[in-house]
Formats: sequence, C-alpha cells, structure tokens
Amino acid sequence: MADKSITERRILEAACLDFGVMPELVDDLIDLEIENEGRLRRRGLFPDLKETIEHYVSERNNDSP
Repeated sequence: MADKSITERRILEAACLDFGVMPELVDDLIDLEIENEGRLRRRGLFPDLKETIEHYVSERNNDSP
C-alpha cells in the first residue's frame, strides 16, 4: 500500500494501536483484496486471508514473553 498519504498512514497506525493490530497486517489483507479484485469467483481468497491472519497471530504469539 505504497500510495497512502502520510495522514492516512498515521490514522491507520492510530487505529491499529487501539486494537493491538500491526498496520502491516492490514496492509497485507488489503493487498490480498486488491489481488483478487475483479475476479468473479474470488476462489482462494478466504484461504489466503486465513493464512495471513494465522501467520500474524503465530508471529505475535512467538514475540510475546
């Protein structure tokens, strides 16, 4: 999501901080959506989203003391 303005990035980071989510996760999910945009049957989108979220949760748990 390189096209974000500085203001948009700050808003995203503040919102993510409120919910304990890394902005990179949101970026990854949006990138997946963009990759699947325009497909009539978004086959494979759900598994990709699930894998991205599971990876995020796993990394987050591994970083916790």
